[in-house]
Order: sequence, then structure tokens, then C-alpha cells
Amino acid sequence: MTEQEIKQAVEEYFNEMLSKDADYFDHITDSWIYDAKNWFMKKYFSEIDAISLHQFSTIAIERKNELYDEEYGVRDAKLLLSGL
Repeated sequence: MTEQEIKQAVEEYFNEMLSKDADYFDHITDSWIYDAKNWFMKKYFSEIDAISLHQFSTIAIERKNELYDEEYGVRDAKLLLSGL
């Protein structure tokens, strides 16, 4: 798979998770990446190799952090400042 196709798969994963649960990031756990990789392997089994799986993981983690920060970055910053 190309990097662009993997990025599209990452977006598809998060869109699917958020369509099922709008508060997905409210209760995400550290094991989410294993669920994401399993989703990717099941959906694109015939098209991926170990390199694609690694790229998916890397891109998914970066995208999760971006989406989380967009949703909760201001709130988390306020909580951090108020705790000082």
C-alpha cells in the first residue's frame, strides 16, 4: 500500500470509531492501537505487509494525538494550569 492509501485507512478507522461513539476519545485506553491494527489487518489483509502495518501504526498514533488535541487540548491545558 502507498503512504496515501494508509493515511486514508487511518482516517477511515477514526471516522468509523467516532461514528460508533462520538465520545471515543473520552474513554480511549492504551490498547486502542492494537484494536486499530486488528481492524486494519482484517480490512486490508490481502494488500498489506509488515511495513504497511508499521506505517499504519505510526500514522494512526500521530493522527490520534492530533484529533485528541483538537478535541481536548484546551481543556487539558486549563486543567494543567489550574493544578499548578
